[in-house]
Amino acid sequence: MKRIVIFLFLLLSVGALAQRKTPPVKKQRPPVQRKAPPLGKPSMEKALELWSKGDLKNATMFFDKLAEDNKENWIPAYYLALLETTNSFDVTNHRDKMNQIDKARKSIESYIDTSNQAEWLILLALNYSSEVSIDPLGKKALSQKVMDLYDEALELEPNNPRALFGKAAYFIKEAEYFGKDKTVHCPDLKQALVAFDNQKSDIPFYPKWGEDQARKLDQAVCAN
Repeated sequence: MKRIVIFLFLLLSVGALAQRKTPPVKKQRPPVQRKAPPLGKPSMEKALELWSKGDLKNATMFFDKLAEDNKENWIPAYYLALLETTNSFDVTNHRDKMNQIDKARKSIESYIDTSNQAEWLILLALNYSSEVSIDPLGKKALSQKVMDLYDEALELEPNNPRALFGKAAYFIKEAEYFGKDKTVHCPDLKQALVAFDNQKSDIPFYPKWGEDQARKLDQAVCAN
C-alpha cells in the first residue's frame, strides 16, 4: 500500500510539472555593429564609386593610398588633386577653402613638368579659379594666371576638350559676374563639345571629366 501511495504521488507531481508553461526562449540579438564595414582593398574603381556617392572622406583616403603605392603612375595623384580642387569650390569657410586649395596646388605643381603636362596645367587653372571665386574683384589679377594656364595647355594640346571648355566656361562666368554678354563665347564652347566627342585615350582612367558640365552650360547659355 505504501508503495502505491508513493507511486501515485510521483505520478501527480510529474503531471503537475507537465502542465506548467515552458518559459519562452529569448532570441539572441545580433551584436550591434559599432563600426562601418571594411571598404576593402583600395582600387581606382572603388575610389571613383565612393566619390560618385559623395563619400569624399573615404574616396580621398583611397586615392591617397593608391598614389602612395603607385608613384610611377600619375593617375591616382591626379584624381586626388582633382577631388580636392573641385570640392574646394563648395567650401565656404575662407581658411578651410584656402587650406584645401593650397594642398591640392602643391601636389599639382609637383607634376607640372611631367608627361601629360596639359592635364596638370588644366587642373592648376581650375585650382586658381577656385581661389578667384572667393572674391572675383579682389582676386581679379589671378584671372590672367588662369587664362595663361589654359593657353599653355592648348599650345601643348590644341584640341584638349577640358582646356577648351575650361577657358570658355571661365569667360562665360566672368561675363555673367560683370554683367556682360555671355553668348560671345558660345563658339568656343561649341568647339569644346566637338573635342569631347573626339577624345580618345588608351590610358586606364585617363581624365574624361567636363563633358556633362559643358553640355549643361551650352544648353543654359547658347541654346537660343
